[in-house]
Amino acid sequence: MRRTRKIVIAGAAVVVAVVVGAAAVPSVRHEYRLWRSCLASEGIEARVGDARLASIEGGKPLLGVIGDSWAQGAELPNPLDAFPYDVGLMTGMDVLVDGKQGTGFLNAGPCKDDPIQPRLAIMLETRPDVLVIALGLNDAVLDDEDVQTAVDDAFSTIDEDRPRRVIVVAPFDPPTAPHARVRDVGAYLEEASLRFDFEYVSVNDTPLTFLEDGIHPDEAGRQIVASEVADVIGRPD
Repeated sequence: MRRTRKIVIAGAAVVVAVVVGAAAVPSVRHEYRLWRSCLASEGIEARVGDARLASIEGGKPLLGVIGDSWAQGAELPNPLDAFPYDVGLMTGMDVLVDGKQGTGFLNAGPCKDDPIQPRLAIMLETRPDVLVIALGLNDAVLDDEDVQTAVDDAFSTIDEDRPRRVIVVAPFDPPTAPHARVRDVGAYLEEASLRFDFEYVSVNDTPLTFLEDGIHPDEAGRQIVASEVADVIGRPD
């Protein structure tokens, strides 16, 4: 009897272990993918940072860009194909990009990188002639009032140490995004840009094409955004 009881208990333990293990597999896989993604993000930052700092000549106007993964080029084989570098080529400017995947005005992203506010001080120290802010998409999942407060705080910081021009790029509306929430964030960014006398660029009236992930613009989409930003830079102050 004692032996039978042991077998049953052991069997139950095995069953529980298998069930728990099976339930944990998706979580482990998610954490592993996230870890790999964050490592890739750090590698992109190092490579691009080294390349851009080595290429800055000092005599050209400086374009500073703070953005998320599509400014970072995280989804591209060559991150230097990201839209900020196209803007640099179109305008003859040197480019410094602070792009961190998943981040926003409030959202610190899956890698727990800083949202915009702590990054602004570093970017503004470089004294960019033009500052482009391309954030907001990743804030669409957060509380509206909290996001609006973060936007106002960030814009106030920029206004205190104002570059010659500040351009805010509206979050675009990818197929996989919560469209109404993205539009709400964009509408507030437009209103705040007007209030702070920043220039506002939106391509949401222009059909964009996207990569297979349904989130990031493909080459044609990136060119549309880059052209719009370059056109604004080319206008008289």
